[in-house]
Amino acid sequence: MKRKLYNFIKFLFARIFGTSISISLRPIPNPNMKDPYKITYVQSVDLEMYLDMRQALDQSYSLGVVDESALNFLNKNIGSSNWFIDVGANQGLYSCYILKNFPAINVLSIEPDPYNIEKLKRNLDLNKLKSSRVHIFEGGASSCKEIRELMLNIAGNRAGSSIVIDQRKWTKQKENTILQIPCQPLLDIMMQVGVAGKCALKIDIEGAEFPVLEAFFENSPEHFYPFAIVAEAVGNTISLVGGSVVELLIRNGYSLVDHDDLNYFFLLKKL
Repeated sequence: MKRKLYNFIKFLFARIFGTSISISLRPIPNPNMKDPYKITYVQSVDLEMYLDMRQALDQSYSLGVVDESALNFLNKNIGSSNWFIDVGANQGLYSCYILKNFPAINVLSIEPDPYNIEKLKRNLDLNKLKSSRVHIFEGGASSCKEIRELMLNIAGNRAGSSIVIDQRKWTKQKENTILQIPCQPLLDIMMQVGVAGKCALKIDIEGAEFPVLEAFFENSPEHFYPFAIVAEAVGNTISLVGGSVVELLIRNGYSLVDHDDLNYFFLLKKL
């Protein structure tokens, strides 16, 4: 997402001024902003979004920069789904988009950070999408039932907070800012909510995708397997978590059909 924003700004600058620029991908947070929260219409997804303009992802959304390739993949493939599972829902752009555009699909939004959960709920309200079709799990997905430490990115990228990636590289702090979060296996969360029938899944949990899905495939009957998956895969986390989420999905019967800078798109072969 940050790379897309970077390229977009470079392109815009070059068109207007006929020259190129080099910019930092990490915004400079301004904690003293009088009112950092803005309700913004994001035309590219036809949604009203409650955005915190101190955050990189929110700034991207305010410019209409979204995960276009991933949303196009979902548009093409999930029309016959009963459920959409949004693991790492953040402020809910994917969840809101599916609820708005696919009125027959139920949505399970999994998000552990209270800061993001508050924005998710506001965005559901803004778009009049709160209903029995949406279920929010206020915790994290993990390989087992446990309490994990979420390392918060407090340097303008709260969406980058992670249970596996040390955030001090970005925050420049001596110690991580830690949030204790309750976690459960993905399959357990799905069963608690009552997920049934054909489902699609998006998972973006900052490096922890592999252990979560590894445990899911080890314990889940095949009829629970999502038929379409959007998974973020950051190569430099493989050594941290023990494997590649791309290779894991291929081993478990998925075809890699496309990808963009960070997201990989899969379809289950046994349809």
